[in-house]
Amino acid sequence: MQFIRAPAVSLVVLTVAACLSFAHGQDGSPALFNLTARYEGSSLASIFGVSDDSVINQAVVTAWQAQLAQRASAFLAVPLYQVVVRSFAIEQQAVGVRRRSRKLSGLDLALAAVSGSSSGSGSSSRRHLLQSGEGAAVALLATFDVLDTRPDAHAAWDFTALAGALGAASVTVNGVDSSAGVIVGFFAPPPPSPRPGAAALRGQPPLAPTLFAYFDSMLAPGAQGRSREVVWYDDSDFLEERQDGTPLNLVWRNKTACFTRPTCGACSRAWGATAAPYVVTLYFRDPVQLATIAIRQVNAPAVKSVQLLPWPAVNISGAPAPRAGFLGTPVFNETKDITPCPGTLTVTLPRKRSGLAEPVPAGGSQYGLPKALRRSAVGGVVITLSAPPAGASQRTVVEWVRFTGRALYPLDASEYTM
Repeated sequence: MQFIRAPAVSLVVLTVAACLSFAHGQDGSPALFNLTARYEGSSLASIFGVSDDSVINQAVVTAWQAQLAQRASAFLAVPLYQVVVRSFAIEQQAVGVRRRSRKLSGLDLALAAVSGSSSGSGSSSRRHLLQSGEGAAVALLATFDVLDTRPDAHAAWDFTALAGALGAASVTVNGVDSSAGVIVGFFAPPPPSPRPGAAALRGQPPLAPTLFAYFDSMLAPGAQGRSREVVWYDDSDFLEERQDGTPLNLVWRNKTACFTRPTCGACSRAWGATAAPYVVTLYFRDPVQLATIAIRQVNAPAVKSVQLLPWPAVNISGAPAPRAGFLGTPVFNETKDITPCPGTLTVTLPRKRSGLAEPVPAGGSQYGLPKALRRSAVGGVVITLSAPPAGASQRTVVEWVRFTGRALYPLDASEYTM
């Protein structure tokens, strides 16, 4: 077995399969739980919920970690910053023989991505996993900490129920530390702050000036929530604002795929067009220029039109007032969607329409977009579906919408490297 140090920023919480309701710190003091969770599958792909080991990369692992963290944080009612991964390990086992703990020092799959390693020596280990065939099993173990700062405010945690919520094979409780002074200081929440570079919009120098940042197959950052016009993917209450079948599922970075193989059907983690006017609007915080728009439909494809909104399309703190109307004519406008089910409708914007050939002047900013860029700066995308036939039992289900293009004068260019 090889242990791999997890990045300090990784947030993963895993589960407990043993029937436990572990005691909290004595006298109501904060308690730090150290746990090791075990996930088992026929391959790493089955653990990460993807089609094949070959597609596992750092983005897949990061999304998997973040999703587990969010689920556990919500289940245990603790903030995400009180859940921290410490290390990972891999075990491989063949059915009918004793367990083998193998060192996979150069594994160029998920854990190599987590560790930041890209060593070429991983290819042989990867082949060994891929060729293990019938009767082989892989286990992913993760050791992580969960801090409970308010044990008196709730009943003892039910780790069995947590296991059911997150789906690990088993979890070992390694120990509980009640030295509250050290714990609280270590896990203290960071002070609230605006997005990096937001001061630039108020006429101050940006922290890290960037003219533009390209992105590929990126989800939009914002959509309508339960209680407000727009919710951004990194808002602290994102999961509370998200509901099954609603537009925020098209913004949700850390969700699992609706299906592991080509399938048509309903999906709670997608947008389901269940009522008129059958329209969804996605928003961008930074002005963007789009090259392609890819719409994945997993039930009853029925995209009728795709229209662009000028930036900003919604109220954004520190940005100019929203602009009204549409940005030119629809980029897609058809009476019938012939996309197969499941299938992806890809809309490609002509280069002149996209604006990607326009130079980005060094003297410009989001607050003062040059006219040449203003004509193509997108703040939102409106997708309209055809109304279902009378009496139809099926509704259109959109699993995701991904964009390729570039952001203009991004306030935080790192958002486009995910």
